[in-house]
Amino acid sequence: MPIYEGERYITTTSYASMGLAVPGAVVAFIMYPDRDVVGLVGDGGFLMTGLEVSTAVQYRAKPKIIVFNDLVYRVLGIYEKVRFGTVLMINQIASGELRITGRIP
Repeated sequence: MPIYEGERYITTTSYASMGLAVPGAVVAFIMYPDRDVVGLVGDGGFLMTGLEVSTAVQYRAKPKIIVFNDLVYRVLGIYEKVRFGTVLMINQIASGELRITGRIP
């Protein structure tokens, strides 16, 4: 993904946190409302960020959040693979579509 002059790409690199994109995008929009802010997050991480979404509504922050629907808590699967040699069923999310359209007036 090319990052051009004047643009920023923020990511977690060592703690493999789930859901960081949502609060990061919300605060980035609050700090820089004149810029385009996009957050990329998996469905498992997104499901952990309800309070951050309500904060976005409260402060009228309008970042674009793209949710990847892969039906699993991916980071937990990585830890399971290392610890148990396989990915257990317990970290899977119930199948179905995650459709969310947020409109902030």
